[in-house]
Amino acid sequence: MEILSPSRIRKLGEDPSRCSHAVEFGPIDFSRPFIPEEFTQLYFTPLYSELTREQRLRYNQLFGLKVNEQVAVFEEDFSDRLLVRLARHPTIAAETDLRVCLERMIDEERRHSEMFHDLNRLCLPEIYRDRDRHFLRMGWPDRLAFTVLTSAPYRLTFLLWFTTCMEEYSIGLSRVFIKNRQTETLGPLERNFVRIHAEHAKDETRHVHTALNLIDICQAAGWKVKRRINAALYRQLIRNIVVPRRWGAAVIRHLLEDCPELKPMGDRMIRAVRDLKDDEQFQKSLFNRTLMPYTFQHLDAQPEFENLGDVMLGYDRPKAER
Repeated sequence: MEILSPSRIRKLGEDPSRCSHAVEFGPIDFSRPFIPEEFTQLYFTPLYSELTREQRLRYNQLFGLKVNEQVAVFEEDFSDRLLVRLARHPTIAAETDLRVCLERMIDEERRHSEMFHDLNRLCLPEIYRDRDRHFLRMGWPDRLAFTVLTSAPYRLTFLLWFTTCMEEYSIGLSRVFIKNRQTETLGPLERNFVRIHAEHAKDETRHVHTALNLIDICQAAGWKVKRRINAALYRQLIRNIVVPRRWGAAVIRHLLEDCPELKPMGDRMIRAVRDLKDDEQFQKSLFNRTLMPYTFQHLDAQPEFENLGDVMLGYDRPKAER
């Protein structure tokens, strides 16, 4: 697959049909799921089948709001900390087409964040009226680590690798929304969620190629030790990503408030989600070649990532090719 040049990306970004547009939200249909079931965590546990349809539906809706938060928080934090700093770097600023693409990407990411926050406020105004983050609250250690790691993005290219993963994951999610609007057991997806993810994907496709061009420039100026350090940091980041964090448990705790009859099995549900850290099927659902083709293609070309399959499930290049 060809990685688009900055001039080609810039041209695509000037085509209105290739860019996202503001979504005019209608009334939320709470009888429908907000997200495909296979993109939730409990779906991969035996306990999912023990829930009634109403309980599964409410869990699905809450998890869908968590995913909206995740998309918005990632895009606004990375725009403000990572991409803005990169746009100011002299080497990147000198690349006119790439700089224009990056500036457009920053603007689009900020608009996406607002769009997803607006949808969450429409769904749960009593919670999101005064704050944007309900499930994805970070403690001071997480905030400090994020601040430090994003302080030198030109050197810490592993963050750009992570960006391509997140962008392609969101594209894969959008594809499911667009192509298969009928969920496995909960009926058709809620229309507002289908529309927002369809619009979101239009820009994300260009953003993947922009990020990959940025990686090439940043790595070209690096030395072998720096590349190895970034590969090690990336491996550690992936290890953390495939382990369900406290945010999944936060969704379950909110579910217990909405469905108090589930409280006797609340601890079991939280344990089941945490146990997914050892579940191969769940981990492959997060990172795999089908979901992230451009990311894996680029990783294949980097010698520092030769043994990434040891920590990143789905990296299934035949041993003879490694």
